[in-house]
Amino acid sequence: MSIIYDALKKVETKIADSGIKPEVLDFPKKPLSKLKIYLFYLLILVAGFLIAGIIFILSGPQKKPFKKITTAVSEKLKLPTPAKEPPTTPILPLLSEAPPGGAPPVLVLNGVFFSQNQGYALINNQIVREGDVINGATVERINLQGVELKSEGSLISLSTTK
Repeated sequence: MSIIYDALKKVETKIADSGIKPEVLDFPKKPLSKLKIYLFYLLILVAGFLIAGIIFILSGPQKKPFKKITTAVSEKLKLPTPAKEPPTTPILPLLSEAPPGGAPPVLVLNGVFFSQNQGYALINNQIVREGDVINGATVERINLQGVELKSEGSLISLSTTK
């Protein structure tokens, strides 16, 4: 037989010989009060928060050490003298049309696009369509290859190709 079994048999015989009833050996277990259970859970909760806080603080972004700031020796600053204001000239309003006579207006075709069967052109960074006037020139026709404008009886053709 085994050693444990032999030991159990010896204990049983001693208990039987001494006349102690087995019921007496079973100590009654006192149920834990609800207050103790709540205190136990509260203790675990507080410990969890403390551990989480320590982990959060240690794993957070590390602050860089401050650099020692050295100040420069102050020198007398020479303040610049105020500049003379240039004479003001009156600002003239922009003319929507070029003055009559002279060279044809400078027109740059930036692009052509179509929307709902209506052609639009981007000339001098302004969106125009057929019939609009830009720099004294009237837009006659817009197609994919370019734009035709009429200025002082002459036909100006702007092309999308270079």
